[in-house]
Amino acid sequence: MKSISVGAFVCAFLCTKIMSASIIDQQFVGQSGTGSATAHIGWSNEYQQSQTFTVGRTGSLTAVDVYVIALERENNPLVVDVRRVVNGAPTTGDSGPHILASATIAKQNVPTAASLPGPLNGSEVWGGPMLHVDLPDFPVSAGEQLAITVRSNDIGVGYMWIHTLEWMNQPHNLGYAEGNLFAWYANDWVDYTEDGGFRTYVTPEPTSLVLAGMVTSLWLVARRRR
Repeated sequence: MKSISVGAFVCAFLCTKIMSASIIDQQFVGQSGTGSATAHIGWSNEYQQSQTFTVGRTGSLTAVDVYVIALERENNPLVVDVRRVVNGAPTTGDSGPHILASATIAKQNVPTAASLPGPLNGSEVWGGPMLHVDLPDFPVSAGEQLAITVRSNDIGVGYMWIHTLEWMNQPHNLGYAEGNLFAWYANDWVDYTEDGGFRTYVTPEPTSLVLAGMVTSLWLVARRRR
């Protein structure tokens, strides 16, 4: 009876810990030695960038990373949101039910070009620190397409998103296979057929994780009885 009680306690403890842990679900971090470019963000929200991605695990999306740097110009914050995708492209509009979560980041909290391992638009720019953005949790399902969108009210270009360098409308073979980088241009989203550096974090739904915790606790009970 004591072993069972201990096992139940261990199971409850482990399951709670596992269920509360967010893990990297999707990412594109680039490769050193490959080309790079920068997508402009600013111009009073007219220059927006959006990276689509495909959810890999059902659960709750809790945070994203974006490979964005701040320029030493104006001090307007960076707005990061996750929004729905329709027909492969990000949805339009900066408010409404299609925006699933958003956060506003002060410019002083965004990395600058000085944090990069190489010069802008060079082949050694990949591998620097990404901007981590915690978001209000919201449910996601495996296979669902969403988009990370960044914008700023800077009058000029206040931020840049580092991305792969490929010719527009050419085969998508250097970056992330389950999405693309889009730019807001002339009141529409334009597919660059490139990818910005990013990560997404998901807390998986508990079903499979509870089973893993139960198996672990039973193993501990079995060991205790030896």
